[in-house]
Amino acid sequence: VDVAVDGDGTDRIRVADDGRGMSRADARRAVERHATSKLAPDGDPAGVDSLGFRGEALSAIADAARLELTTSDGDAVGTRVVVDVAAAGDGTRADACDGTDVEASDAGRARGTTVVVEDLFATRPARRESLAGPAAEFARVSSLVADYALANPAVAFTLEHDGSTTLSTPGTGVTDALFGVYDRETASRSTELAASVEAGTGGGEPLSVDVAGALAYPSVTRASRDHVRVSVNGRPVRNDRLSAAVRAGYERLLPDGREPVAAVDVAVPPARVDPNVHPAKREVGLRDAD
Repeated sequence: VDVAVDGDGTDRIRVADDGRGMSRADARRAVERHATSKLAPDGDPAGVDSLGFRGEALSAIADAARLELTTSDGDAVGTRVVVDVAAAGDGTRADACDGTDVEASDAGRARGTTVVVEDLFATRPARRESLAGPAAEFARVSSLVADYALANPAVAFTLEHDGSTTLSTPGTGVTDALFGVYDRETASRSTELAASVEAGTGGGEPLSVDVAGALAYPSVTRASRDHVRVSVNGRPVRNDRLSAAVRAGYERLLPDGREPVAAVDVAVPPARVDPNVHPAKREVGLRDAD
């Protein structure tokens, strides 16, 4: 996954991957409201094991920016879909739900998908003015990419800012991901974690919990708690109980006023995760957490 950001991100953001890509029909449908490929027609939303199923992201972005999606599912000819609200003149997408304002054309691309967002919030000047400075906005992007890189160490990530690479992980394991996100000292002074526990639920049903990640030695610390990175089923999340459990594992090994560096992923059956605790899906609830 390659991410490139210009300035504070409102000018241009580009995200490219080498995943499975989409067909032309799916590419046109992807920018419509509520579109999703993550839920089968008779599927149960409680059992979705992907990063979500609402399908609002591309549609919401296209409402506030120029969006270009280029994709290929391996066919000889790929697809480019462009949605440009500003060019439409009225700043609306009244007919977006039926796809009539979606422009699709042939494109050359290897298998995968690229999304380019330009002029973000161009039609919402008040929203653009409320943003922080370029450094602060990019720091948020950088932190999020780092979260995903550590939660998915088998995937290679790169992040560029104004043409310069600021983060790169090779997709060869969590220790190498630590090196890419932090530095050689942090990676070399850490230990990988892998454990599996069979637990029971309140209803007496067996529950398998797998925990994996990396823990920096107590000699490697930071001033803030932001460096305890927790994910559930590969999705970076905020969960105070999980974060507290990681910190509790260090007990009194840390100096006063210092926090550990850790990346821990907890894998549980999708039905045990409630993803609807927070509108942005950054917080999740865990059923039978006790």
